[in-house]
Amino acid sequence: ATLLLRGVGIPVRYVSGYVADIENGRASVPDSNAHAWVEIYLGGYGWEPVEVTPAYAGALVAATEGLDAHRPDVEA
Repeated sequence: ATLLLRGVGIPVRYVSGYVADIENGRASVPDSNAHAWVEIYLGGYGWEPVEVTPAYAGALVAATEGLDAHRPDVEA
């Protein structure tokens, strides 16, 4: 995405980082918590994240399980 956006003249940077799990005052940062994204520069505003990574399908399924039971228009 970074190269595509730069190719059309949009100021962009590649960013990577981790999410730390903090428990009992200790931080755990496994490789599975790594993520990368791009940010575009908007004049007068600054850097804005642009997430082009598709959502993990398993997370979407887990987040929506059982929702149909609460919808009157869908038979469970």
